[in-house]
Amino acid sequence: MWIAEDPVTDCSGVGTVEREAVGNLVAAVVEYETSDETREPLLKLPGQVVSRPSPYTDTSSLFDRLGSLF
Repeated sequence: MWIAEDPVTDCSGVGTVEREAVGNLVAAVVEYETSDETREPLLKLPGQVVSRPSPYTDTSSLFDRLGSLF
């Protein structure tokens, strides 16, 4: 499992390989920048875009964050 994150928008992309994660991140950032709705960071999983869960605690692991989506 690969995670790509954009520090400017706080959007993330997830994929089974690095290229898929980066591609999903690009899709999330494009949707974030073109959306007229609220400016919440997005998370692009394979096949779907969701609002990125927030806020995280400093002790939340990446797997805790992803697990909360399923």
